[in-house]
Formats: sequence, structure tokens, C-alpha cells
Amino acid sequence: MGLCGAAFDLLPGALGYPPPQPSAQTMDALTGATATLSLIFDGLLNGLFVAVFIVLGYVMLRLTLRRTILATAATVILLGVVQAPQVLQSSGPWWITARLPGRHRRPASHAGWS
Repeated sequence: MGLCGAAFDLLPGALGYPPPQPSAQTMDALTGATATLSLIFDGLLNGLFVAVFIVLGYVMLRLTLRRTILATAATVILLGVVQAPQVLQSSGPWWITARLPGRHRRPASHAGWS
């Protein structure tokens, strides 16, 4: 995830796109140690919840469909459907955003970016 985060921050500028704007969440880390630790633990818990729900969804699909290949295909399709709105609303290139669920949203002032 660290390399994907670095790619999300550095590649748009290298490809001619403007860099992502800092969000209020990233600026909160500068207010003190408690805010920084809060952001770190919040990110860890969010990642854990996402991983658990993906595994739970896969297991439920595997039990329902009774075939690994069907469960895998259904999981990929469902994740694509869930991830598509976030990819379409992002300010970065789609191929970077598709790998980073919920990372950055397109600010209203940059609605013309594609």
C-alpha cells in the first residue's frame, strides 16, 4: 500500500496532471501527535475492516456458488461494481485510483479533470 500511495502522489505530476490537493484529513496530522496517531490507527482499522469484509464476502460467495472459479469471478465483479463510482469521481488517473479504494475525492473546483 505504501508504493501505491507514493504512486498516487507522484505519478500524476510526472504525467502532466496537477498533484492532488491536500485534504483536511492530511492537514490534521500537522496539528499534533494525538491527531497523527489517530489518523494512523484509523487507517489501520479501516484497512482491517475492508480486508475482513472482502474475505467474508468471498467465503459467502464460495459457500453459495460451490465453485471456486465462480466465487472468484463474482468477487471480482462485485468489487469492480463497488469500486467504479470512486474511480470515476477521483482526480487522479483511473489506473492508479482503481488500486486505492476511497483514497481521494475530486474537489469541486477541479470538476473539469478527466
